[in-house]
Parts: sequence; structure tokens; C-alpha cells
Amino acid sequence: MLLFYCAARKDLERIRRDGLVGDGLSKLWTSLDEAEQACKGRRQMLVIRADTLAPRRVAPEAILNLTPYRPARPVTAAGGYVMRAGRAEPEVLLIYRRGFWDLPKGKRDKGETVEACGLREVQEEVGIQHLTLVAPLGTTLHGYPEGDKYRVKTTYWFLMQTPETVFTPQAKEGIERVEWVPLPEAQTRLGFDTLRRHLQQVEGRLRAAVLREAPPR
Repeated sequence: MLLFYCAARKDLERIRRDGLVGDGLSKLWTSLDEAEQACKGRRQMLVIRADTLAPRRVAPEAILNLTPYRPARPVTAAGGYVMRAGRAEPEVLLIYRRGFWDLPKGKRDKGETVEACGLREVQEEVGIQHLTLVAPLGTTLHGYPEGDKYRVKTTYWFLMQTPETVFTPQAKEGIERVEWVPLPEAQTRLGFDTLRRHLQQVEGRLRAAVLREAPPR
């Protein structure tokens, strides 16, 4: 989880030295939209890893875009949990990219809905044509530096299904493998804390959906 803080430019050096203490902790935003409104004008939006908070203090190293300061900019993306029934354990489709197991996802194009984005990105990354969006599964939020900006990406997730069994990894996106993985194994394989936590949150819904769609024996 990410938190946000609006700092005056003149306070950045002090925050680099001391972090945030005292009253600053009462002004942490949990919503990117609210933080953007609060930080308009001459204030700088700081992005903070919530799992690094200590009692009554945010250490400088917990602030992700502080040294050097990079302006935070939002990005919208979407992706899918593509599920398969009919096995001892429900299976989800994972991709292997740049040394990590991941879920297929990607950035939204201008004018595109998040639903259309999720379907398009999954189809492109795993190399299929037939894909059905079943239900929304909430969002994740994570950040990363990109040039002189710090991107804060909101990814919309959807439960999806496909009848296809042959996949072609999207090489130009660095995807090397596409593989069905049982849910418990996916929990350990996924290479990012944000996705592992999200899978824990939605696993019950994934299992319930697969049971409803499972073919008769």
C-alpha cells in the first residue's frame, strides 16, 4: 500500500534529513486523487511505502521519490486473472517477464475503458483471441521511477476466462513464458508483494467463480 504527503518545497531538505514526524503523520493521504487535489500549486507530492511506517515517524528511506525528488504522476493500467477449472486446484495464467512471474496487464490507451484495456492487454501478452471478462476484482497501487518522474500506477483487475490452450508470449514486451499455475503455487511464484497480497484478498472469489463454471463430471 502507498500513502501520500504534500510537502512545501522549502521543507524537502529537512524531510531528507529527518523524515516526517509528529503532525506530519496526521496528513498522510490514502487516495491518489485526494492527494493530487491537496498538492496543487507549490506543494510536492511525496510517495510513501505504508509497510515501512514506524510509530510516530516516517523515515526518509520510506519516501520513494525523495532522493532525488521526482514529481508523482498517475498511470492507469488493467489486467486479468485468467482462470481454468477442471483440475485438483483451480489454475491461473501467469507470465514470466524480466526474471519475475507476473499477471498479464498493461497501460490503458487514451480513450480506452479499463475493461477494454484489460482484455486487450491480456490477449496481446499471452497471444490469444478469445477472452471473456467475468467480473471486476478491485485495484492495486504501486510506484516506480521513470526518467525524471515517479509513476504511481493504479491497476484494475478482472476475473477472465478463455477456451484457448495454446499461448504465444509477447516477445516485444519481454515475456518468455505463459503457464497455467495452481493458485497456491501462484501465491509463492508471483514476484511482487503487491500482487501476492492482492491474490490473497481475491482468492476466495476466484475459487467460487471457478466452481460455478466447472464442467460437470
